[in-house]
Amino acid sequence: VVHGRLDTVTVRQVCCMPPNMRIMWRTAKKDVDHELAIPDQTVYLKTVQFEPVEREYYQRQLEDCAEDLCQVIEKRKLKNVTIRSLDRFTTASLMRPLLALRQACDHPQAVRTGSWSLSLKQNQEVLSMDEVLLQLSAKASKECTEANQAQIVAVNGIAAMQAIQEQWKRSAETYASSLKLAEDRARIVATDTVLKLHATHNLLQVLKLCGDDRPVGVATDSDLSEQEGVLRTHYVQRYEDSVQSAVRNLKHEGGQAHAKQVQAYPTWFLLLLCELERVGAERYVTSKCLNAVIQDRQAYPVGFADIASLREFLCTRLEGIEVAHRNVHDALLPLLQATSAEIVMEARECHLRPHHPEDQEAVRRCRFCRCDDLLSIYESELYDRHAALRWL
Repeated sequence: VVHGRLDTVTVRQVCCMPPNMRIMWRTAKKDVDHELAIPDQTVYLKTVQFEPVEREYYQRQLEDCAEDLCQVIEKRKLKNVTIRSLDRFTTASLMRPLLALRQACDHPQAVRTGSWSLSLKQNQEVLSMDEVLLQLSAKASKECTEANQAQIVAVNGIAAMQAIQEQWKRSAETYASSLKLAEDRARIVATDTVLKLHATHNLLQVLKLCGDDRPVGVATDSDLSEQEGVLRTHYVQRYEDSVQSAVRNLKHEGGQAHAKQVQAYPTWFLLLLCELERVGAERYVTSKCLNAVIQDRQAYPVGFADIASLREFLCTRLEGIEVAHRNVHDALLPLLQATSAEIVMEARECHLRPHHPEDQEAVRRCRFCRCDDLLSIYESELYDRHAALRWL
């Protein structure tokens, strides 16, 4: 390849080249720039202001970007390191958060990372700014709710620690401040009913231990008792409504299933197997059924080889499903009745009381947990094809 102008190339440069080398002329742009008549490049810079929604979204991304950069710098110890001395992987990890800021300048849905990502999914239309505002408002509302819950849980925890140390007056004041926080923020963010019930109930118990040293500004015992009853009723009623709805759905679906149930269903496949044996399709059907049940022949041995063993296998499987169904039915039947205090106490001790990891017997002991275990067994027997391998 020969560079430069034609009049500057000497004959010696050409003659010194090997005879088998082909010559390709290459002219630099600067040498023929005056012949191209290309106009000078002009750059127009126009500053576009963010709309209010875009500005808010960009500010959120800027905060996330600054936090991510600080984490990378702290993790890799880059406080006193110049950018030129970094390798390309470290540089990419530093520049990655800045990409979200560049994408946020185009459209919020162009951002694919971060807690405020509204990335455009497949077959999804581009959102307008009003729709983006609705999604941002929903996410902000969720964050506020979670932050409020965390603060009230922390305040209740501090009050509980004070009660453990027998600082009854300070504990009562802390529980009262927790209820005050939930009341002041009621118009902005909702507080979980169980948190307010927890604080109200414990405040009543602590006030009884305060005696004459009762804190000033706390509601009377009668008002707190009434408030606790209202919260308890509201909390329990919500779950009772869901249970009643589930019972109605169960009765409806159970009635439909009973209407569609075929009587003496275990006999239909026996008749089918007898007919297949009569027409001479025994080996074909046996191999097909075996391939459907056993996917890995090396891990599991062959379970049946003729119609008789296949018939025994199917009967045994159906008997196992019937046993699992009967166990679930017998366990669920008492729960359909009115909830007793004993059941509530069992569920509270099982789910709300912390258990030591080594105490395996106390982890799942209430009736609801036992029903859940039986349902899992029944579903595995009914739907899981690998359950069939245990019967071979």
